[in-house]
Amino acid sequence: MKNFIIYRKPDEENITQFNIEKVVSESEFVKIGGFVMAPFDIKSSALYFTGHETEYKAIQKPVEKTYLNKRKDDLKYKSAIDSAISSVQNNALQKVVVSRQILLDGKLNAREVFVDLLENQKNAFVYYLCLNDVVYIGASPEVLIKKTGNSLNSASLAGTVAKSADGQFNPWTEKEYHEHKLVTETIANVYERHCKKVLISDRGELSASNVKHLFQSITGELKKDQSLFQVLKELHPTPAIAGIPRDKAINWITQNERYDRDYYAGYLGVYSPEKADLFVNLRCLKYQNEITTLYVGGGIVEGSTFEGEYQETKHKAETLLSSIRKFHTIKLEHE
Repeated sequence: MKNFIIYRKPDEENITQFNIEKVVSESEFVKIGGFVMAPFDIKSSALYFTGHETEYKAIQKPVEKTYLNKRKDDLKYKSAIDSAISSVQNNALQKVVVSRQILLDGKLNAREVFVDLLENQKNAFVYYLCLNDVVYIGASPEVLIKKTGNSLNSASLAGTVAKSADGQFNPWTEKEYHEHKLVTETIANVYERHCKKVLISDRGELSASNVKHLFQSITGELKKDQSLFQVLKELHPTPAIAGIPRDKAINWITQNERYDRDYYAGYLGVYSPEKADLFVNLRCLKYQNEITTLYVGGGIVEGSTFEGEYQETKHKAETLLSSIRKFHTIKLEHE
């Protein structure tokens, strides 16, 4: 099977197909560039692809609507949330991100879902990756690092509110402001170690489908003895998708989530020695052997509740589910 990545950057019209030719080492990739896909687990190696780019025309083809069966939610998620809340209350962690999977059984109209995301998620990095017998699709609103020359830019994206029944977004609370502040401070500290002229923008908001997040931009100029990949190793995973303190949060996730995040909450994007556009792999799915796995998560801080976090993950899942429903009827298993 031909391996490729089709992608479109946020707020752009051009859609690019990156045709994968081979996987190379990090040291070779740093010199020549290509497309990178890194997992959440920092102990696992990233995939460094080289290849060539062509233009892609996204054409929505009519398909017959079919059924997908949704499996029941894993009850382990609630116990993980309860444990995370306890860890925060006991000051073992300031923040930890707890995620869960949504599993759909049946043949997915993957390309049609991707094309719909292109149309409806204009401010996201939308991608479709075909690698052997596995398909990954995502629409991420979060910039990990943009690099132009020696200038770096990262997004602090955290805190989530959803729309209420009247179509208006719910108000922000101290819980969201606190969660976002932790993320901004951690990213800024990494920049201070590797960059000069570090600037933090005023706090704003970023809408992503039916939810919105608190947002700040952190910028800086790489110091002469520093490189993008040195910054990446300290920045990933950010508190937005792991927690604080980072190492303790990662250990907690490994012990309590009880499933492999794979490339969810990793990062991906295009890189060359002169320029890079890398995004956190959020709002994503994996499709293999007629099983579609969606990944969603939320940050646990002081003030978090199970019901609040569960509802937040449901709202985040709608980014993908709203597109999937246009081509499939989703039935609950044993309904």
